[in-house]
Amino acid sequence: MYAAILDQLVIGLFALNREKEVIYWNRWMERSSGVSATDIQGITLDSLKEPISERFRAAVDDALHHGRSTLLSHSLHRTPLPLYASEYQREQGERIQQQVYVLPVVSDSGDRFCAIQVLDVTVANQREKLLRESDRRLRSLINALPDFICFKDECGRWLETNRAAAELLNLDVESFRGKTTTELFGTTPDILSQLKAQNDSQFCDGSAHHVTRKHVVDQEGKRRIFEVNRLAIDGQGDVVIGRDVTGYKEMEQQLRELNQTLEQRVREEMNKRLKQQRLLVQSSKMAAMGEMIQAITHQWKQPLNIISFLMQNLRDISRHQKFTPEAMEDAIEKTLQQIDFMAGTVEDFKDFFHPDKTKSAFDLREAIRQVENLLSQQFKLQQIEVKHHQVSDRQPMPPLIGYPNEFKQVILNLLNNAKDAIEAKRKHEGHQPGTIEVTVEFHQPDRFHVTIADNAGGIPAEAMEKLFTPYFTTKEDGTGIGLSLCRTIIEDHFAGSIEARNTSTGAQFIIELRNP
Repeated sequence: MYAAILDQLVIGLFALNREKEVIYWNRWMERSSGVSATDIQGITLDSLKEPISERFRAAVDDALHHGRSTLLSHSLHRTPLPLYASEYQREQGERIQQQVYVLPVVSDSGDRFCAIQVLDVTVANQREKLLRESDRRLRSLINALPDFICFKDECGRWLETNRAAAELLNLDVESFRGKTTTELFGTTPDILSQLKAQNDSQFCDGSAHHVTRKHVVDQEGKRRIFEVNRLAIDGQGDVVIGRDVTGYKEMEQQLRELNQTLEQRVREEMNKRLKQQRLLVQSSKMAAMGEMIQAITHQWKQPLNIISFLMQNLRDISRHQKFTPEAMEDAIEKTLQQIDFMAGTVEDFKDFFHPDKTKSAFDLREAIRQVENLLSQQFKLQQIEVKHHQVSDRQPMPPLIGYPNEFKQVILNLLNNAKDAIEAKRKHEGHQPGTIEVTVEFHQPDRFHVTIADNAGGIPAEAMEKLFTPYFTTKEDGTGIGLSLCRTIIEDHFAGSIEARNTSTGAQFIIELRNP
């Protein structure tokens, strides 16, 4: 009956006689060793396929010859016997982790025996390992926190602190562990004394949950602010967590001061930016005006030559007495035509620089044509061909709502840049055909695209990112404000976009506009 009971136990039991022969082997030992009780009965453990540890042999000798008990703990002797939880683990050589008790037994007749109890502590070891790893991670985490953390028992005795607390309070393990705050008072820095003195019941009792803010003076005389959070843990003690919020409080004060002056600073900054923008616009307009005056000079040169020729012709007719009313009328008519052309040029110039006060509907193509007319003589003299393309989802193309003169200024900048780029390329590579292509597109429901492309070789890669930056230029005599103003006009006044990229032949500027 006893053997049947022992066979049901989930621990290993076996016994050896004085000759170290097995006289009992329970079922757990059969399963774990792979050897039946019948096969091992009356023989020694040396008959097992795998060796027995020397420490186990010594423990058996102590029990049989000296009557001493031995505990082979799992921490020092994890696998003294070749035991396995399964056949697979046997094949892998993974022994059961064991805790073995070797006990001396003396029968009524005086015979000595040895009883061995084997506990499988594999799971316990794994749990212990997990707990140790969890504890290590938790300690690392707590020590990494900038807040000071203190653990105390139900009597208020300090058990543990993290690194931040030890450094702040100038404590070491020997000085605080097991002591109360009162016992530490007087041996710790002024910070702890002040924290305790301000509200001892809130800081030390362990009877409730409190969040308090405390003002203390550190050893250097600097005033510091601590936010202290105390939490009771199921009647087993409490955790005190403190954070130095001095920096946060200083930032809050700075933020309050900033908010008080923010409106004034924003106004000042806005006025400064508006002033800079007005100066930028004015500088750009002055530069554009100079370019336009140069264009008018080219435009007027031919009409003035014609008028001069007509006047000389009339003088010659008069000298040779060949003057007739018909000749006079013809000369006057041709002179008036040239004067009308010159007056139209002046009118275009005046309209171009007349400031737009309100938005109006205007034809994109007509605005581009007017700018091109002002530059046409320069294009002709420099042998630059301007090609036009139009793509529209709707005929006729609808008008754009915006500021026409500002749009013309953008087109003037881009056409002038293309012209100058073609001339610069010719200086380095010799004369070659110059082409500027202007494409106007309309796509439903309200999107306009204007593309201006040249065949001047393109923009250097290092300049592309800074192309629209104020005062950045790639020209020897450039001001660096033209393209910056173009972006300001398109983005701020038309809610559109402008970008540049290189094609296989040159630079291309794409303007996207939308009707409001």
